[in-house]
Amino acid sequence: MPSVKRKLSERRENTKEKSERSSLSTRSTKAGQKTNIPDPRKDHELSVFPLTGLTSSSLTTKASSMTSTTVLTSAANVFDDGSEVGNILLKLGAYYGDSNSTNVVLDKEIITFQQQLTKALKIHLDYPMILEDASRFFKKLFKDIFKLKTFLSPIIVKKNGEEMKPMTLTGVNESFVRILLQVDVLQPYMVILLFDTLSQLNSKDNNLPGNDDNLSCSMVKQFCWLPKITKPKDLISKLFNTLPTLRGPIQQELILALPEIVEDSQHAEISHRLITVRRSETMKGTLSLIIDSLKIATMFRRHVSTAWLKAIESTQNSDDIKMIDIFVLFILYDGDDGKKVVENVFKSKIIEGVINVGVLADVLTKDVGCSMYKLSFASFSVYYQQEIVGHLVTHIGSCSDLEVTRSLDILLALVESNLNLMAPYTCFINSILDYLDNLSLVQVRKLYQLLSRLAFSTNHQAASIQDGLHMIIRKQLSSSSLRYQQLGVVGGVMMVLNIARKPNMHNNSSSFSDVIPSSFNNYVNNNNNNNNNNNNNNNNNDDVGTGGGGFSNEKFDLCTDILSLIQKTASKCPHALGLYYEEMSTLVKMKCVDPKIK
Repeated sequence: MPSVKRKLSERRENTKEKSERSSLSTRSTKAGQKTNIPDPRKDHELSVFPLTGLTSSSLTTKASSMTSTTVLTSAANVFDDGSEVGNILLKLGAYYGDSNSTNVVLDKEIITFQQQLTKALKIHLDYPMILEDASRFFKKLFKDIFKLKTFLSPIIVKKNGEEMKPMTLTGVNESFVRILLQVDVLQPYMVILLFDTLSQLNSKDNNLPGNDDNLSCSMVKQFCWLPKITKPKDLISKLFNTLPTLRGPIQQELILALPEIVEDSQHAEISHRLITVRRSETMKGTLSLIIDSLKIATMFRRHVSTAWLKAIESTQNSDDIKMIDIFVLFILYDGDDGKKVVENVFKSKIIEGVINVGVLADVLTKDVGCSMYKLSFASFSVYYQQEIVGHLVTHIGSCSDLEVTRSLDILLALVESNLNLMAPYTCFINSILDYLDNLSLVQVRKLYQLLSRLAFSTNHQAASIQDGLHMIIRKQLSSSSLRYQQLGVVGGVMMVLNIARKPNMHNNSSSFSDVIPSSFNNYVNNNNNNNNNNNNNNNNNDDVGTGGGGFSNEKFDLCTDILSLIQKTASKCPHALGLYYEEMSTLVKMKCVDPKIK
């Protein structure tokens, strides 16, 4: 009971003290109003918030309804660091809170903020030095990954404590960085700063938490579709200076974004610069890394090189020589000692026919992309099969000789292995005839073999392709130009090959276009090596095939008509006639057609 009485008495005393305080404050307020004496506390309160236009009384009345992010107090604002640039941003109503804030907040529309910022910078006493101060100011902030992400995130526009809807087509406000990039006087400095920051983020030593490819890609996107570029040449120069310092995925992202970054008038300059970069830059692929490992192994482990040389010396068949064996021989020859041994191995295997032009061509020009195309075509759906064929046809239209040859090789291999799947895309392949003037005789031979294979298959489009080929070959043979006569000869022989081909030659006929000789493009050496190999492999196969059983009289008459036409038209030109005899002799030697043709 005594404790209860004590508590009641304490409560009465506290209530009495509060009432006395309130009465005193009321009397002092009335006295101040009667004498019109300004209250010094109010002047002090006004001076605390000179940039925001908020008094202590207004803050007190709105404190219950406003969140911490909308109260632009200097204590919580990152921009309030005492610098001139920070003060300008504060005056314009920009707010970025502590580490818990994920967005920059503006108290006015974006376009209004940009206009006022431009004006504030231009009328500043230290202009244009204030622009360099701004660059240093943001550089200090960008060192913090979290703050950088915030500046790259969409801003929030709030008026009277209420968030305004974005006035953009995407429904999302632009980032604070992009807003600064659209300030003309500040843009050149921001471009340099952003590219320098992008380069630092991609350095090997930068392992800060939160630094990933998404952050770098987000920085690249800030440059896309800017309304105006004040110094386009400086932007391009800085971009290409930064490009080599970036990681592969970021380089690709930046290159893909180039049409959206630069102006249309600069596309020619960009293309020239990209070609220069492509020719100058070398990146180590899987093959070069394997070769480096082999070089180290053979250098410090003699038993490895000795065993490899013995294995190559014991090889008796060209099919057993692999790409890696040739590379090892090159590596060993590049060493300090053992060059004589490697030379002897090379010479002996060349004399034996184990190492020939075909083996070296496979080693030096073959690319894993060919296999990827073939496997992808066999595995993917119809839609992607069409895309693959379209890409290969596009490669044939390029100016690269190797690219054209490899694309034709892939298409020929696809036709041989997937004839029914390739038949619907005949119209794509037929369009390659438009590039005949740009193809070499070897490439033309591959193309005619490809079209002839499709023309004399069992698909429903075969008849139309046959008619088209007959018409083209007749026109070429009747031409007065030696070039077109030679194309007609090659096309006619390829038609005969596919009409009279043996059933067991489906897998080998694709190599025929690689071995037919031609003085037109110095292809005789390749023919000699391959003919020797084919003769050795087919010594016991003279009678292999249908023996005429599968070769109807109709097909025989068609072949006879084609060969007669070629001989009749080519007899007027010794060069064309010599090419015809050369092609036919190889056709007979390879034993890939029905014996009736002999």
